[in-house]
Amino acid sequence: MNPKNLDRVFDVVIVGGGPSGSACAYWLAKAGWDVALLERKTFPREKTCGDGLTPRSVRQLADMGLEEIVASKGHRYDGLRSYGFGQMLEMRWPEHPNFPSHGYCITRFDLDDLVATQAQAHGATVLTGHEVIDLIAQTPSTHEGDLGGHEGGSHGVVGHEGVVRHRHRGEQPHIREGRPGFVRRQGKRSPSR
Repeated sequence: MNPKNLDRVFDVVIVGGGPSGSACAYWLAKAGWDVALLERKTFPREKTCGDGLTPRSVRQLADMGLEEIVASKGHRYDGLRSYGFGQMLEMRWPEHPNFPSHGYCITRFDLDDLVATQAQAHGATVLTGHEVIDLIAQTPSTHEGDLGGHEGGSHGVVGHEGVVRHRHRGEQPHIREGRPGFVRRQGKRSPSR
């Protein structure tokens, strides 16, 4: 999709296309909202954390119609095993009326792409390789900046980019007050990443 065609106002812009952001985009798009999901990386991508899915996560994926494919690509497990101080503790997932008593291990390489693709299939606009560089409050425009950036707007912005990213860059998470929110996105990844 051509980013120049996206210089418009969405109902919601979601920043961060991991499982949480993509699931948010899925549910909002399925409910009829005009959603844009912006992810700095391109899918599929490697990520070192988040391979273990708890029963609550499995329920969410099942409700999205993804458990069967997760089961085919991942490894099912029925509890947790912990080692430490010369001890081993094994715990089974408890029986629960609303959640399964199993989880899965699946790589983020597979999971992130699955959930984002499901969001897109239900109407979300998914833009990978687009880094949000600022949250601004101004009238949306079709301005093209020096770095090939574009501006677009939304009635709401949801951040799913993760606190870890801010901590590694030495920044504090900052939420700018005021609505509507507009984001400035950059079409190319910066050389430092």
